[in-house]
Amino acid sequence: MNFDQFYPLLERRGIELGLLFLTVSLLTPFATGKITPHDIIHTLISPIGLFAIVGGLLGAYLNGQGIDLVKLRPEVIPGILIVVVVSVSFFGGVSVGPVMAAGITAILLSIFF
Repeated sequence: MNFDQFYPLLERRGIELGLLFLTVSLLTPFATGKITPHDIIHTLISPIGLFAIVGGLLGAYLNGQGIDLVKLRPEVIPGILIVVVVSVSFFGGVSVGPVMAAGITAILLSIFF
């Protein structure tokens, strides 16, 4: 199997494709009707919903910082990936973490450097 021809495309657009599929999978309950407009309103005005809003804002910001960092400083990728693999293997982590990990790394770098 000769996948070498796809590596440049994956390098340029792999993160965006992965995030697209993740977003579509998270939005599927809306499309199937498992989550109704009433559920959305009820959740958003609850304490859990308010925390979810703050978490969503913070997560989106950190993910944006992470994508920028990976594009500007690709040398951080091996460290992030190794620790994500360790986290998934031994601590029950989930592999959607590399972008968030890069975002946290970007914030730490901005604080300490």
